[in-house]
Amino acid sequence: MSAPVIRVDDTVLGVLQISRKGVSPGAAGRDFDVEDLRTLEEAAKELGKVLPRLVSDTRKSEPRLRFHASGGH
Repeated sequence: MSAPVIRVDDTVLGVLQISRKGVSPGAAGRDFDVEDLRTLEEAAKELGKVLPRLVSDTRKSEPRLRFHASGGH
């Protein structure tokens, strides 16, 4: 299940996605319902409000985490 992460100026920042996983359908739990989607959309909306500030704050200081792609070279 996915929901767009949108800034207050309507710029799309990305997508918030969750999934059910398990070794079997029973282990994965129940299917998502409309209320679950509403909750995800609300979380994405809130993330859209704070994510631009978080990103701009990390650019002002030395990043604490660095991500490297593994290229298999």
